[in-house]
Amino acid sequence: MMMNSHVGGRQYARRICHSLLLGLLLLCAALATTASAAAVNESQARALLQALDTRSFEAKGEAAQAIADSQASQKTRWLQALLDGRLGKARRGEQFYIVTDDSGREWPLIDAITFAEAGSGSRRTVDIFKINNTLRTQLQGMIASLSLAEGDDSARLAAADRLIGEVNADNVESVRVSREQERVRQFATGSISRWRSTAYSRVTLPHSRP
Repeated sequence: MMMNSHVGGRQYARRICHSLLLGLLLLCAALATTASAAAVNESQARALLQALDTRSFEAKGEAAQAIADSQASQKTRWLQALLDGRLGKARRGEQFYIVTDDSGREWPLIDAITFAEAGSGSRRTVDIFKINNTLRTQLQGMIASLSLAEGDDSARLAAADRLIGEVNADNVESVRVSREQERVRQFATGSISRWRSTAYSRVTLPHSRP
């Protein structure tokens, strides 16, 4: 009789552990970003960058937002290069470049889509996409939000804490919410192992008598 009670207690503990793990996993899934689709192909990436080639800052902001909302794996680097004044297009041709060092007259370039080395250029050969203060602030907010979905847990949380003061009134609340969601996600993820190791201790099992 005592053996059956002991086995029953262990089974009850396993059910509690299973329920806790399931709940925490569901919480992580609810807070996680929607599963990303396959990365965009070259023609799609080129179309996203082409939309930045406009004199209208409003249209350029819409193009930047389209990049941020896309599944392009290069999007954070594109937006950062745009913010830094290092993203541009060949004055003759359809090639897009990122300037890796603009300190001299000749700039080392990489292909904006493949990130392969692409020789050198200058103001005569590469037209750098220009931004204004409004677009600069928008880009900072986009990059802040994207930073929360990239890197390891500590990097994402650090990015949220660091960038919360650099976004404007239109997007600061969404970044704050994302930061709190990241804190909860980290807690839930870390709690899975803790719940697993302590679940049995939360159930009072009958002790065998000598």
